[in-house]
Amino acid sequence: MVKNKHQMSTSVFSACEYHLDLEITQLKRGAVKASSYEGPNHAPQMAGLLGSDLTHAWCSADNVVVSYLQIDLGTLRQVTGITTEGMLTDDPSKSALVTEYMVQYSNDGHNWTNFTEKGVLKVYLL
Repeated sequence: MVKNKHQMSTSVFSACEYHLDLEITQLKRGAVKASSYEGPNHAPQMAGLLGSDLTHAWCSADNVVVSYLQIDLGTLRQVTGITTEGMLTDDPSKSALVTEYMVQYSNDGHNWTNFTEKGVLKVYLL
């Protein structure tokens, strides 16, 4: 879940020998979903750091305070990091960025578990 109007691009990476750069276009159709989006140039499938630009990225619909981007990795994977990026403009009212987010995970796409550290919900503040 992400609070505030934002643009969020996501890349999943690992400090291990095997590095997974999540390229949204390589995932199966329907693997990326969002609570809302602001038109075809900002659909969930536009999320991703690789090849994204300021005009093509996931962006939630206007006036949506809490929204989410859901990504089905296709198989069970250990995720060790998430990268987000926003869009800053000269006009702050047109800037779009994540201010905070939390991570939830699921093995079946229906039952979700909050990511916690030492039993406390982890909220990432940017």
